[in-house]
Amino acid sequence: MEEKNNTLIHIEFFYAKDCPYCPHVLEMLQDLVKTDVGPNIIIELIDVDSPAGRERAKHYQIKGVPSIAMEGTLKFMGVPHLSLVTNEIRKLISNYGPIKPPKQEPMEPPSFTEKLDNEFSLYT
Repeated sequence: MEEKNNTLIHIEFFYAKDCPYCPHVLEMLQDLVKTDVGPNIIIELIDVDSPAGRERAKHYQIKGVPSIAMEGTLKFMGVPHLSLVTNEIRKLISNYGPIKPPKQEPMEPPSFTEKLDNEFSLYT
């Protein structure tokens, strides 16, 4: 049985409303949500014509749209092929590895007599 990976990859999609290529890339990203990597991605849409979007684009030194950043690094400018985007997401997921809860041995509470002995020893 394959272990589920709970890693979330943050994808920032930079777009402009008047961009003729952006709708195609947005559709591709939305299709990714329906694939095996879908549970591991969060897609944030960033309009580069908004003040906040301009600041974020400036941070990545983006000169045009569409552009895609993943986990804080600019990965694609222009229209990337779906397989390139998917492979990059899989690579990032594998870099994080599966998330496992820490193993803890069950602890048994001390017996009543041990507790009394410990408390008594504090006063002697």
